[in-house]
Amino acid sequence: MSALLQDGLTRKLLLENRGLEFCVPIYFRAEFLKYTKHFAKKLNKPEKEVSRTMKSLIELAQIKEFKKQEYEDFISDAKKNFS
Repeated sequence: MSALLQDGLTRKLLLENRGLEFCVPIYFRAEFLKYTKHFAKKLNKPEKEVSRTMKSLIELAQIKEFKKQEYEDFISDAKKNFS
């Protein structure tokens, strides 16, 4: 979301990722796009323009969505490693 609001490191990583693939839960797109109205207001831009930009950002960033069944086995290991 920060990549949409400002031109910084996050945007650079997402758009100039040089082969990086970003893995997210399957609900990411819907969750991200539900904030279209909020971003449009914050950016003082028409909602349709912000929506197009958000969708383009998702496509350009090479974001790969995964179903929970595909990653749930790794959740307990991740919790152990980040606790």
